[in-house]
Amino acid sequence: MKVRRNVSRPDTSAWPEFDPGALTAAQRKTFGARRRAVEMFVADTSLAEIEAQTGVNRRQVYRAPESATALHADGRPYGWRALVHLLRCGGCGADPVSYNSCRNRCIPECQSSAAQRWLDARHADLLPVEYCHAIFTLPAPMADIACQNKAVVYGLLFD
Repeated sequence: MKVRRNVSRPDTSAWPEFDPGALTAAQRKTFGARRRAVEMFVADTSLAEIEAQTGVNRRQVYRAPESATALHADGRPYGWRALVHLLRCGGCGADPVSYNSCRNRCIPECQSSAAQRWLDARHADLLPVEYCHAIFTLPAPMADIACQNKAVVYGLLFD
């Protein structure tokens, strides 16, 4: 039995076009697959078939029409631009491409910001001193003395 969520099918003919010529070959391939997936979704193709033919995850297929119909700051809907996010640097005017993240922890592009936040939090925990990690084993007779007089023995070892 095929169960389908009640999702409205937008009119993609009214969406603003996007020029994929500014993208690299790999980015054009990804954009093309996502566009084809949205077109198939609007044509009421099953999600399993869309995923099999395009390789686009069904969650992305559900979210794409909603993102595409959202209004941009210029007052027009994002349209096909929603499938590829273009950012513009205010300083140099560069246009890096930023895709929707699948949030997979194994993919650096999808988790790099979370990983960087984690690293920044760990660096904030560090004291402003140089660290040295040393591992050594004391002979058994000294180990017994060290257990009873830790401050004295460690002071002798590290001073």
